[in-house]
Amino acid sequence: MEKLEGENPTPQKKEYSNKELEKILYQYGRIMAKTHEKHDNFQGYGLLKGLNGELKVEEPAEKWCWALEGSMRSWKSIIEDEWANSPRIDIPDKEYLGKVLPDKPSPVLTHLDNRLDNLLVQGEEITGFIDWSHPEVGHSEYDLVRAEYLLLDWDLGFKTEEEKQLLKEKLYQGYQEQRDLESEGFEERRQIYRYASVLWLMAGFPNWGKNWAEEDKREMEENLLERMDKERPDC
Repeated sequence: MEKLEGENPTPQKKEYSNKELEKILYQYGRIMAKTHEKHDNFQGYGLLKGLNGELKVEEPAEKWCWALEGSMRSWKSIIEDEWANSPRIDIPDKEYLGKVLPDKPSPVLTHLDNRLDNLLVQGEEITGFIDWSHPEVGHSEYDLVRAEYLLLDWDLGFKTEEEKQLLKEKLYQGYQEQRDLESEGFEERRQIYRYASVLWLMAGFPNWGKNWAEEDKREMEENLLERMDKERPDC
């Protein structure tokens, strides 16, 4: 961050006009698609590590649905262990995930922490795509849907549904101008990926919310539970 020009957009996110945000989201989609196109030659799915001077997947899962199910079960364990009042967490079973998700989509580099906090901008131009501390190899659609959820429903959740829909369209337009999306079955996959995004937030909350006041913690827990119930797949 010290070597890149630009500033983090989070502090002034409510000051941006819708047109400015549309330009930023459009660029985000293009950058993400270019990243997926350039880095798609990995073996298996999972955490990306530097091993013996090379970037490799640590303990790669052979199938994408196995990798995602393993991540969701890991987050479920963290939530059950770390939340004071552990909620019921449902994980779609292997059979359902295997039916809905592709077995072996192109394994691409994914950021996954797709929030405004991890951008640098100058005006309406993105100058930095930062915080690659926990990159993973996975399905490109998963990275895109997480970006949709974290940027629009999380960071810009104060926008109206109509405004968020326009921003979503710009994000997807930027992406699809660089890389095709498989339309068949996409909405069902999207619902799984949105649900996984909420579980990831819930698993992280005991860490990033640890210094909050108790009243604020309870309010956020209720917020996250509402999000989980809203995004729960019908399976």
